[in-house]
Amino acid sequence: MKQLYCIFFIIVITVVTTSCCSIAGTESKKEINNEEMKILNQFPGYHLLGLNDLDAQTRDFFSKKFQNEIPGIVKSDFNGDGYQDYAILLRNNNSKKAKLVISFCFATSPCKNFYELDVKNFYNIVYIRSVKQGALISQTTAIDTNNYPSPVMLKYDGVKLTYLGKAEIVIYWNEKLKKIETIQTAD
Repeated sequence: MKQLYCIFFIIVITVVTTSCCSIAGTESKKEINNEEMKILNQFPGYHLLGLNDLDAQTRDFFSKKFQNEIPGIVKSDFNGDGYQDYAILLRNNNSKKAKLVISFCFATSPCKNFYELDVKNFYNIVYIRSVKQGALISQTTAIDTNNYPSPVMLKYDGVKLTYLGKAEIVIYWNEKLKKIETIQTAD
């Protein structure tokens, strides 16, 4: 009888652990890795933005164009140090608050959040994608300015933040200035 209780206890622990580490807001039960969980734990009351958080039009567009992908996470080496970094869209569990967080990870220390952007007004139409190293990005001409910045060739992978039907912003690491910069690439 004790063995039966032990087996039952192990099964319950396994189910609870697996379900707590799945991505809320998505139809799929993809598992979150240890580094992603550490980043998410820095934001209690938030979950990784998934397909169910998007409005019908954005959800339909994203799921058809980017099958089997998650709208709220991009993994890549954004700063060229050889370690995988994370861009994560987070949605508050009880409100419309939402934010984009970019975390750089290192060999000997935990991931550190280097960039945060409030996207609460657009939480249901926003998603992120990777922009590959070597891509040439330039500011949209729709922005009324006399001083258009020069186009930038990405030295490392970047993140494209898309507000479906409204705008696109590329977020990237500027090696020379040692900081994250943005360029609005579409309007």
